Parts: sequence; structure tokens; C-alpha cells
Amino acid sequence: LGALYVLFQRGETRIAKEEGAAATAEGKLIAELKRQSEAQLEAKNREIDSIQGRLADIERQRQELQAGMDEKERTREEELRKAVAAELDAERLKLQGQGLTDQAIARRIADLEAQKNAESARQLDTYRQQAEQERAKSEASLKALSAEYNANLQKASEDRQKVLAESRQREEELRAQMAQSTATRESEKAKAEAALRERAAQKEREEIASSQLVSLYGVARTDIAARSYDKAVQSLKAIGEYVNQGEVSQLPTIAKRRDVDLFVVDVLTTYVQGEKEKTSADTSSLLALAAQVT
Repeated sequence: LGALYVLFQRGETRIAKEEGAAATAEGKLIAELKRQSEAQLEAKNREIDSIQGRLADIERQRQELQAGMDEKERTREEELRKAVAAELDAERLKLQGQGLTDQAIARRIADLEAQKNAESARQLDTYRQQAEQERAKSEASLKALSAEYNANLQKASEDRQKVLAESRQREEELRAQMAQSTATRESEKAKAEAALRERAAQKEREEIASSQLVSLYGVARTDIAARSYDKAVQSLKAIGEYVNQGEVSQLPTIAKRRDVDLFVVDVLTTYVQGEKEKTSADTSSLLALAAQVT
């Protein structure tokens, strides 16, 4: 029984090792899948951060463009104003040198100022139109670039969601496969354990049957040695009946030796019957002799 226990324990240990190895492999697969998914998500996050940074830079450029155009317009307006003032001062000095009265100088300066202010207004308006065209052109370029980046951002976000969805799906599929694999292993384990238990039980039944046969042979041997031939016939008959029993005869070790046991039983039974008949004949002879003597 000790050997059978060791055999059963070895089978249990082998099954446990196989299960542990399978579980470790599946755990590594899930870990690798998560690592790949995290790497893909990290790449998408970096791409999204980069695009958002570019969009923020475009918005900064747009604001700087408007502020720059306003500043340039104020600067140009100040330049024109100073230029007119300088021309008026020069003209005033020139007229004073010509000996004109203050009233005449004032009229001349007023007319020149009106003329120069109108000219400055036209120049400033032209400058504003040109600046607006440049601003609009730059704004359009920035808007187009912003639209492109927004489209890229949308695609990157969709790709990120796709990576997440695919990652979840792959993990769910892998876990489903693992669950199926685990169920299969559990089923196979149960079958293997049942087979081991049946094998151990069968070995135990075979040992019991072999021990019983040894005992039956011992009884027959004792009966023959004691010349108890009637008992010996019954003992030998018990051996034959035992190896012919349904459950006993189906045991592999008994099935292998059954024909030999039946042959031995038959030979010994013939021998015992012969010895029994010889003893009976000897007894009859002695009785006849005694009658003659009497």
C-alpha cells in the first residue's frame, strides 16, 4: 500500500506542476499584452500631447500676430504724425524768413496741415489695408495649420480609443481562452486523478486477491499434507471458484495467472482424488485380510 500511495502522490505532483507551469505561462501572456498596450497608449499620449502643444503654439502666434499688427499700426501712425509736425515746423520757419505776417503764416500752416493730415490719413489707411491683408493671410495659414493639427488630434484620440478597445478585447479573449484552458485542465486533472485513484484501488484489489489466493493455497497445502483429502478437494475447489469470480477474474494480475491456477487446481485435484482412491483400496484390502484371518 505504501508503494501505491507513493505512485498516487507522484501523479498528483506531476499534475500540480503542469497546472502551475500553464498558469505561469498564461500570466506572462497577459503581462506581455498589457505591456504592449501600455507602450502603444504611451506613444499615442505623446503624440496627442505634441499636437496639443502645437495647437497652443498656433494660438499664441495668432494672438501675437494681432498684437503685433496693432503695434505696427500705432507706430506708423506716430511716424506720420511726427513727419507732419516736422514739415509744419519747417514751413513755419520758412514763411517767417520770408517776412510774412503771423496771420498769413497761420493760414498757410493751417492749409498745409490739412493737406498733410489728409495725405497721412490716406497713407495710414493704405498701410492698414496692407497690414490687414498680411494679417488675414497669416491668420488663414495659422487657421489651416490649426485645422490640420485638430484633425490629427482627432485621429490620434480615435487611435488611442481603438488601442484601448483592442487591448480590452484581446485581454478578454485571452482570459476567455485561459478560462477555457483552465476548465480543460481541471477536467483533465479530474480524469487523471480519477484514473490514479482507480489504478491505486485496482492495485489494492489485486494485492488483496493475491493475498487471498496465497491463503487458499496454504489451506489446500495443509489439507494435502495432513492427508485430509476430502478437505483438500474442497480447498482446491475453493481456489477454482475464487479465480472464476466475476470481479476477481477481471483483475489484470489474476486474469494473467487464472489459466495456470485452474490447471494447478485440476492437477492437484486429480492427484488428491488418486490418493483418496488409493487409501480407500488399501483400507478394503486390510478389511478383507482381517476377515480371512478371523
